[in-house]
Amino acid sequence: MFGPAFQGRIEQSKNKVLKKFKTLALVAMDQSVGVVWFFPLYFLSFELAESLCYWRGFSLLNVGRRLKCDLASILIAQVR
Repeated sequence: MFGPAFQGRIEQSKNKVLKKFKTLALVAMDQSVGVVWFFPLYFLSFELAESLCYWRGFSLLNVGRRLKCDLASILIAQVR
C-alpha cells in the first residue's frame, strides 16, 4: 500500500500519530480488500472439503450460491 521509503519513515519515526495511521490503514485494507479475496477462497475450499467428506461431486455453482447469499451479510458483519 505504501512505498518502502514511506514505510521506513513511519517505522523510524517517534510520532505516534503516524504509527497509528499505519495501523489503521493496514486494518482498513485487511477488512475491505482482504475480505473480498479471502472469503471466495474460503467458500471454494469449504466446498472442496465437503465434496470429499460426503462423497459427492464438486460444484462451483454451490460456491457461487454461497457467495451470493452469504458474502453481503459477512461484509456487513465486518463493519459492526
